[in-house]
Amino acid sequence: MKKPIQYFKEEDLKRNKKLSPTQISQFLEEFRQMQQEEVRENKLISMRIDNLLLNAFKEKCEKEGVKYQKKIRHLMQEWLNE
Repeated sequence: MKKPIQYFKEEDLKRNKKLSPTQISQFLEEFRQMQQEEVRENKLISMRIDNLLLNAFKEKCEKEGVKYQKKIRHLMQEWLNE
């Protein structure tokens, strides 16, 4: 199983440099707990999407530095949490 890679934006890196030792410790503990959570299996799906829509979506995701499939999952989760 591949481990996820975290990508940081420049503004995130600048903000993180200002963290106190206590905040860093809290972040590391929360990260450790997150890594211990049960990994859910993903289901491979197939669906038909208009080519222009998909290409526009992929381009926007690329400009934002986000993987388009990850963005789809995020939008699905966001919609379910409404």
